[in-house]
Amino acid sequence: MGALYFSAGSTATLDLAGTLPAGVARGGVFGISPSGAALPSGVTLSPAGILSVANASVGAVVGVVFTYAEPGS
Repeated sequence: MGALYFSAGSTATLDLAGTLPAGVARGGVFGISPSGAALPSGVTLSPAGILSVANASVGAVVGVVFTYAEPGS
């Protein structure tokens, strides 16, 4: 996935599990890599992969690197 778009000031959720490639085991843990940018204020990621936007004030976020560890790893 290349980009996610949300309107500034909006609220939305996205399940990142739907972005995993075929053959990757579901039910693992999502995170944010320290090698990339942090999520902006108003945007959170749960370990289950639910990206939540609650009144985000920025229109674009560049450089966020999501991580995923398969179950049992």
